[in-house]
Amino acid sequence: MARKVFISFLGINNYIETIYQFSNGEKSSPVRFVQEALILSECMNWTDEDKILIFCTKKAEEKNWFNNGHEKVNDEIERIGLEQRLKDNFAKFNIVEKVSIPEGFSEDEIWGIFNIVYGKLQAQDNVYFDVTHAFRSIPLFSTVLFNYSRFMIGTNVVSIKYGAIEKLGTYIEVKNMPIEERVAPIVDLTNIIRLQQFTDMANSLTSFGRVNKISQMLSEQNNSLNPFLEKMSKAVENFDNHLLSNDMLAIKGGRDIIEIKNNIKQVRKASIPDPIKKVIEKLDRELSGFVKENSNKNIEEAIRWTVKYKMLAQAYTLGLEYIKRLFVEKFSEKNPFCHKSASENRKDFQEYFSALCGISQKDIDSGNFKGSLSEHMDLTLEFLGLDLIQELRCYYSKLGKNRNTINHAKGDVTYNDLVNEFEDPYNKCVELLK
Repeated sequence: MARKVFISFLGINNYIETIYQFSNGEKSSPVRFVQEALILSECMNWTDEDKILIFCTKKAEEKNWFNNGHEKVNDEIERIGLEQRLKDNFAKFNIVEKVSIPEGFSEDEIWGIFNIVYGKLQAQDNVYFDVTHAFRSIPLFSTVLFNYSRFMIGTNVVSIKYGAIEKLGTYIEVKNMPIEERVAPIVDLTNIIRLQQFTDMANSLTSFGRVNKISQMLSEQNNSLNPFLEKMSKAVENFDNHLLSNDMLAIKGGRDIIEIKNNIKQVRKASIPDPIKKVIEKLDRELSGFVKENSNKNIEEAIRWTVKYKMLAQAYTLGLEYIKRLFVEKFSEKNPFCHKSASENRKDFQEYFSALCGISQKDIDSGNFKGSLSEHMDLTLEFLGLDLIQELRCYYSKLGKNRNTINHAKGDVTYNDLVNEFEDPYNKCVELLK
């Protein structure tokens, strides 16, 4: 089971007791350290397999991890350090670990901090990050770090929280407030890093036509957002899978498109940041050519999609299968296999068409017909006498040859040729059969 990991950086200031209020209205008791409020709120039910990591510079250790790190002023009480506070108030202190880090005043030290934090993460960790006292470059590189660890070891950022004590005023102003008035909000910044992930997802879409990352992100968002995202996540995953597996019936049926488009409408009403909405709406624009019904238009759009994003194996396979489908539909009254079941007669008629387009002119001239072409000789000769079939044979055979090059790893046609030699013969075949 994936660990839960709380990550926080301890500062050096002489913090004073503050009440922290969460977005759900829940308030902490007065605490010196925001870490106390967050840990007592989020980590109480954690197991011994989970981890709380407090990263400290040497000065932070002296000032705030250990007791009495700050000088006693007038009659102020002793300053209890975070270590003691957690021992006294958090039953599972055994999962807390203090980790020493450098100051971060040079590029080498910054990379050192990066490597130390990353080195503490494990595969599939669910990360809870307190950014309140993260200093200098850490808030900036944390976004990079968590996206890097997500890519490398599959970690997931569950939340990023910030205790906005500065909202209350200066140190002196806060110190002079009655403690019951020192209520600072805990700001949820999780969607900031989500936006980076959605941007990466959008890049995957616009560069490669792949939408699997969208499905993953929607699934993760569903933990904290609207339940319709679960349906949309599954539909996006299915759409991606159907493209990759050349599932023409599912593509034609349009069920996934219906689910995606209907739920995208709900995204516009959802309580999520506008930049994330805009990324999802980009998917809507990319899918604008698909229709919300069982239609050949969805097959044609899927083929255009695979061509646009250079998904050559899918383009050639879907293209040839669609041409065969159009042939069967156009010449359904001439189908000699109608005595069989619907699926069998369609399949056999499509194979017959492939044989018709694949037979060489030499075999035609010598009367060397085999298989279904020989079994239905009259029909074969009738078709071969049609100008439409003669044109089709030329274009279809070109597509078939290139598909065989891809599927059988022949390597006798260049990548650029495969790209450039698809659209014209495919479009000519569709025009002829329509």
